[in-house]
Amino acid sequence: MANYPCSAVILAGGESKQCDDQKKESMAFDIRRAMDRLLSVLVPKFDEIILVTPDPLRCLEWDLVIVTEHFDDRGSLKGIHAGLLAASHPFALVTACAMPFVQSPVIELLWGAVQPHLDVIIPKTSRGLEPMAAIYSKRCLKPMAATLRNRQYALEKFFKQVRTLPIEETELLRCDADLISFCNLDSPEGLTVAERQWGRLTPESI
Repeated sequence: MANYPCSAVILAGGESKQCDDQKKESMAFDIRRAMDRLLSVLVPKFDEIILVTPDPLRCLEWDLVIVTEHFDDRGSLKGIHAGLLAASHPFALVTACAMPFVQSPVIELLWGAVQPHLDVIIPKTSRGLEPMAAIYSKRCLKPMAATLRNRQYALEKFFKQVRTLPIEETELLRCDADLISFCNLDSPEGLTVAERQWGRLTPESI
């Protein structure tokens, strides 16, 4: 792992509007199940874990730093900003409760790529950049706030303002052959994949 101190930030937003109610109840964007799996990976690696949520009361069972967003906008940038603002370390790994299958080797790959001059270290798959499994420098706070104040919700607008190192898919596949780290429960497709993974993966195998 890198020598640069790093916090971890988990974004826990609302449930997906794309999934039908029966699907949600059976698999249900289960925040408890997802959080427990994420924490089984993050707790051994990070001495500070920050949870960003619009509903702190539902998250009090976890002994974490809990914060809410500072901007009333759509999109994930406001959550990344809130978590990064609360972080006490100069860098923060940002992930989401909706992505509970992040793999330890992927985290180590990203952390190992941290350099003082970089602002964002981010995986890049065939789908594009993966902002919910990336490391951000606190130097990102100013351009993030400016982007949010201008109501520019697309993360691409922000990435153009900072020094970004993409980690290419060929490198990611060496750490995560199925790229399960980027499975997002906040979609019907992600829920289908996740239903298979819950039974297959254990915290020790993540």
